[in-house]
Amino acid sequence: MDDRQFLVLLALNAYRDKEGVIFTTHKLLQKCGYKEGSIRTKLRELEALNLIENKTVDGYSLQFKCFKPQNCPDFIFSETLTLDDKLFILRLLRENISDFSSHKGLDKQLNSNNIHFTLTRIEKKLNMSMADYLKTIKCIKLSLKDSEEYEFF
Repeated sequence: MDDRQFLVLLALNAYRDKEGVIFTTHKLLQKCGYKEGSIRTKLRELEALNLIENKTVDGYSLQFKCFKPQNCPDFIFSETLTLDDKLFILRLLRENISDFSSHKGLDKQLNSNNIHFTLTRIEKKLNMSMADYLKTIKCIKLSLKDSEEYEFF
């Protein structure tokens, strides 16, 4: 599973109940940075990977069964960060990177050549170093019922 699919899986898991069932809407998932068409594509890809099962009933909100529950970090729904920023932070977490003293070392570790620019840009948005930010990340649980953007019929 690539980072983009993993980000959507984490966003879905923010809405997971105790039984692993997810109730959400495309509108709420768009808060993680994807457009509705991209979300639909990623959901189909996650289904093809057998990570989720679509249990949606026509006329109701999206409903999925999650086979590998994950905790959702709070930055996934940050309005300050772009989708690319979120994917970068997610990659740092997935690869357990916590030492940011050598940007050249990070370039090699992440197989990239613009880590300095990316880190500086994100750190300016966050008003703190990436190392400090990674320590502040918390897991969140969201509820469809608590959302002000969900319209009840």
